[in-house]
Amino acid sequence: RGRAAQPQHRVQPAASVRVSHSAAAGRRPALGRAANRVAYRPAINAGRRAVWTAPIKALVAEKFFDMVDLLGAEQVGLATGDAAINADAPVLVCTAEILANHALAVGADSEFGFACLDEFHYYAEADRGWAWQVPLLELTGCQMLLASATLGDMTAITADLEQRSGRAVSEVTSVHRPTPLYHQWRLCSVADSVQEAVREFQVIATGAPAEFG
Repeated sequence: RGRAAQPQHRVQPAASVRVSHSAAAGRRPALGRAANRVAYRPAINAGRRAVWTAPIKALVAEKFFDMVDLLGAEQVGLATGDAAINADAPVLVCTAEILANHALAVGADSEFGFACLDEFHYYAEADRGWAWQVPLLELTGCQMLLASATLGDMTAITADLEQRSGRAVSEVTSVHRPTPLYHQWRLCSVADSVQEAVREFQVIATGAPAEFG
């Protein structure tokens, strides 16, 4: 399959990075490859570890297998509230609360030299936002990658991160979304909405309407 050309960005060495980019545009695989070049390897070569967090276990598992393919099974570990696999590996993929609790326990003495906080818009969640906030406050010696497709005004967070860590913060933003989002207000049932969507797709794809029994 053809792939649309991706914009090229220059990021200062050892800078923290804020990425606003659609996951549907290949954000996670692209970030994994880029982070391997500019963050995972340098952190490991400096005798430190790297960590990638996500809000739900399904995303953690997906990223774990992506990183195993990229780095090798012996280099990657997984940790959630339910299970741990090779959790002392140089690169850890875990749920956000795992890293937040680690940050509360060890603070600036953490062995992690790089952390990606994926789905960073959870920062604003009333119940779980603390798990994205605490690492920024406590892991001051860690290079951060903050990734989401729905980041709003990050001026205050960026300024605070720069002040606490002493690192510049670079911004990478894209509004390209391969799968457009459409919003509708509907009064019919979910089942009826799904059937209508299937009919519309069938007409577009074949020119003939879908039939439902």
